[in-house]
Amino acid sequence: MRQRLRSDVQLIAQECPNLKKLDMSLFGEKTYLYATDDDIWRPFAEGLPKLVSMTLIGHKWSESEALVRAVGNRLKRVYLALRGFQALENSLPPPPGGQPSPVPRLDRLFELCPHVQHLTVSFGPLTLNVAEEFDLGNGLKMLTLTDVTVHTYMTKKAFGYLWAAAPHLQRIKV
Repeated sequence: MRQRLRSDVQLIAQECPNLKKLDMSLFGEKTYLYATDDDIWRPFAEGLPKLVSMTLIGHKWSESEALVRAVGNRLKRVYLALRGFQALENSLPPPPGGQPSPVPRLDRLFELCPHVQHLTVSFGPLTLNVAEEFDLGNGLKMLTLTDVTVHTYMTKKAFGYLWAAAPHLQRIKV
């Protein structure tokens, strides 16, 4: 499955260099993608210079993070839907040595997609949160973000971070 995906990614990057919008579903019966799979997505990072919009649907963040890392710097629109099967609640820190959250934290999304204007996240019953150690005063500023939709729960801390980090926010829907 990984080799087939690697081949498909290479083909898309070579044959569709003018691609502006990418809609992908990353599902498998077993885990076949990992947060360290930068090499699989490198052709997208190097070969899709006009890509500005991505819809990504998958199981959990660890299977999607490498793709977002590869193209996130140029994205202006992100729709991320993760339907993690894990029971881990994102509003609580993982136990020491435990599994990472099946959904990304808001500050991590901003770090990977610094030019995003329109952000939609849909995490089923899981909560959108921010890292425990983030400092609101020194947080990452999202100067381009104007529109946010959260199809899930959002912590008060994440809302405060969003409000402070996105001074040009015009619309928020939770």
